[in-house]
Amino acid sequence: MRKLNLMIFALLAMAMSSCNTKVDLYSDKGDSTVVYMMLDSHADTNYAKITKSFVGNVNELAQNYAASNYSYNEIKAYLLKDKVPQDTIWLDTVSKWIPYDPNSIFYSGCYQTYYYTARKLNSGVNYKLIINRNDGVTVSSNATTIDNFEFSIPNPEHGASLNITSPASGTVKWKNKGQNLQSNAAYFEVVAHFRYKEMMYEGAEPTYKEIKWVLGKGEAADLYNSQWCYYSVNYNPSALLSVIGNDPYLKNNSPYGVKRYIQRIRVEITGVGDEFYNYLIANNSSSAIQDTPDFSNIENGRGLMSSRVTNTAYLIPNEISRKEIISRFPSYGFVYDPNNPID
Repeated sequence: MRKLNLMIFALLAMAMSSCNTKVDLYSDKGDSTVVYMMLDSHADTNYAKITKSFVGNVNELAQNYAASNYSYNEIKAYLLKDKVPQDTIWLDTVSKWIPYDPNSIFYSGCYQTYYYTARKLNSGVNYKLIINRNDGVTVSSNATTIDNFEFSIPNPEHGASLNITSPASGTVKWKNKGQNLQSNAAYFEVVAHFRYKEMMYEGAEPTYKEIKWVLGKGEAADLYNSQWCYYSVNYNPSALLSVIGNDPYLKNNSPYGVKRYIQRIRVEITGVGDEFYNYLIANNSSSAIQDTPDFSNIENGRGLMSSRVTNTAYLIPNEISRKEIISRFPSYGFVYDPNNPID
């Protein structure tokens, strides 16, 4: 058996919805702390994944919980708020099973310990993570939470009408809040979720489904309009027809009698910090030399600490659009019923 010093912590359910790659980090320097933390000022609870590497037979030790997890009192972890060092935010622990879900922050598929705080984090503030190990080693990193931003189009309160038959392009616009006109996010992605209520047969309990539709993405600097001080992406409204038509679930799960009612389209803008964006660049490198991306911003350890934030608004498919979807895909069971209004 080949023996490796393997950090089995699998980075990371990507903050960006289009990036779900898992990567194993390796080290040849013995026991090392592995950290993954994404600060989110909109979240009620912020989590950190703190594990350790091990030396030995991978096939035998990968299933050994103690080999890659610290036991109680082996480490103490906390956050320090920039310019307020006396404000210590201690991280509590919780052990639970995290099912496989590539869209979640963690998807280890096993029972592990997670570190968390229920303290609300401020936006645009640098936080330093400190991990004190009982062997005297201090592991640390820091990241700045993403500035708050808000939708201009669509209106977050009232939405905006979507006409997929119009030749005109659609636009999503947002602007930074506060004193800074430009966001401290390094990268943005704008994703829409086409939502519908499904009833497989008459009298069945309705369920809600959705299909992801990427509207645009790019470096923050490239999406910024310096004259009007807003960010934007343009998209083709009629592209939604291809998204619906090519959805594998609809293709394979549309029996006779199914009824589906079109709902509002949820639009999400996600911004991520420099550290995460640098990791994405390394992870998607086409280099033939670098097999495993060697990016880490953890002092005396390995891994990634960065930040992200997501804002949500809605698009409302107009009557013309809903009827176009219904007529274009008769086998999918979409129906127009005034008694089932858009939620």
